[in-house]
Amino acid sequence: ITPEKLRFLRGHWLEALTVLVPFLRPLRILRIVLFGVRAVRAARRLVNVDFLIVYAIGIVVIAATVVAGVERGHDSINSFTDALWWSVVTATTVGYGDMTPITPVGRGMAVLLMLVGIGLFGGLTANFASTIFRTDDNVEANTELLLDEMRSLRTELVELRQSVDVARQGAQQASPTRGFALSAVTNIIRRPTSVISNIFRRGGQPAARQETGDDSMPDAQTFRQAWGKFATGVSVITTVQADDEIHGMTANGITSVSLDPLLALVCTGHTTASYPLIKESGRFAINILNEDQRAIAEYYARPTDQKTGDVPASFSRTAQGAATLDGSLAYMDCRVVDEYVAGDHTIFIGEVEEIHIDSDGDRPLLYFEGRFNRLPSGA
Repeated sequence: ITPEKLRFLRGHWLEALTVLVPFLRPLRILRIVLFGVRAVRAARRLVNVDFLIVYAIGIVVIAATVVAGVERGHDSINSFTDALWWSVVTATTVGYGDMTPITPVGRGMAVLLMLVGIGLFGGLTANFASTIFRTDDNVEANTELLLDEMRSLRTELVELRQSVDVARQGAQQASPTRGFALSAVTNIIRRPTSVISNIFRRGGQPAARQETGDDSMPDAQTFRQAWGKFATGVSVITTVQADDEIHGMTANGITSVSLDPLLALVCTGHTTASYPLIKESGRFAINILNEDQRAIAEYYARPTDQKTGDVPASFSRTAQGAATLDGSLAYMDCRVVDEYVAGDHTIFIGEVEEIHIDSDGDRPLLYFEGRFNRLPSGA
């Protein structure tokens, strides 16, 4: 040991560092501290019983290993078994006092183990308690949700009962025999057809109501009868099958749709023979009949299996290959550009690609109340 220590350190600083290294070895305990910090952070993200148990066992074993190394040779802790027992007792904060570390490192480990032990076993206890109370909270939340649903259902039942009462009162006032039809879903009250058919005279004064003796709700037959009051022209919708055979269907469910572009529509029932043909070919022609083509209209109004015998009709072809009826007042060759399903019918919208208008001045064939008619003379 030199008397001039400062001069020795300046000239032999490397040797001085080698002397200090053994004294720095206890600082390795900081690794355990850092590991504990990381473990605590991980525990905050993943708090479950399995993790805490494994973490506690790891801390106890590490502490026992360190203490067994630094306390070996002293009177209190002489083996790893003693150190392990001491670690368990210290971590649980029981502290029997039968074993006590003597070295500074051992005592520092004791302090660290007690602090970590408080957090670990406190976390285990809190986890168990949280699991129990969480179950109770779930039960309470489900109970509240069920009660809310029952209250909502009770309110809906009251509203539905009130709607039924209103419907009954209205039915008694509107008809002595039959009432209104009430929809439980939409709560819409539909009035009988005898009430809807109340027609107003010119000047806003109501006309006398004409009773038909039928207060039943609208059906397909009544629907047809109502539309039968709407006089229309008559057309034949023609399509060409894959084998180049021409198919026709008498129809008045046609109308114009647009001028730019030129669009027209036809409504076909899903049970008609024309429906699949128009859908497959993507084309149809509208032929507006004149008053002398009644036989043609009657023929193509029949079901397919009843279209027997000769029909006084001849056809021409357009540039696009569509079949058009000769002698018709006008025809329009249409290419299907869109289609919409509406109940038991499909609405085919076609872009008009060719138009022809007859210039002979023939008169149209009419359809009114289920019968074909002509315009009166002089009209």
